[in-house]
Amino acid sequence: MIAALGLTLPALAQTNDGPDNSSAKLYGDGWECDTGHREIDGRCEAVNIPENAYSTARRYGLGWECHYGFEKDYGQCVKIDVPENAFLNSQGDRWECNRGFVRARTGCEAIKVPENGYLLDRASGGNGWTCLHGYIQRNDTCEAIKVPENGYLTSATYGRGWDCERGFVKTTSACKPLDVPENAHINYSGRDWECNRPYRQVGETCQMED
Repeated sequence: MIAALGLTLPALAQTNDGPDNSSAKLYGDGWECDTGHREIDGRCEAVNIPENAYSTARRYGLGWECHYGFEKDYGQCVKIDVPENAFLNSQGDRWECNRGFVRARTGCEAIKVPENGYLLDRASGGNGWTCLHGYIQRNDTCEAIKVPENGYLTSATYGRGWDCERGFVKTTSACKPLDVPENAHINYSGRDWECNRPYRQVGETCQMED
């Protein structure tokens, strides 16, 4: 039917006029090197796979990758030197320190955990440790949090580590009672007040609407 209508389909592949070990491109004009070969000065040369490497069977990239436990180094695959207290990652292309150790120069150095501190999981960032509940980090130590009257400890690892009970306002080192005017009540947050209906706020007081 297509022929009867005088229509033609574009050719998906052209005649290959490239060098040995090449094929015509599937779409458009030109040629490309076959799998396992790379173009060099208009020729398709076989990929040179170094020792401790394997072919990726791809037309792009180097055409090879290093085996697990090896890394690329100037066209070669060299064995990764895993230092003491370290292990190869799941990809096998680099090493990571064991829990309790941190990368330092070319090795893994033990993390110094201060008194009242504990180690974090290996995946955690920072210095590798944090303080117990009730303590807060001050430089390289864990300092006991001083909770003022009408305050309580929080789970936050930043700031002062404490907050005020409902009806009190935080100052630098204390919890000040909230000054609630007549015809008002402590609001939902517990740190401010709002007027009872039908009163409305006028300055720091609650006035009946006219």
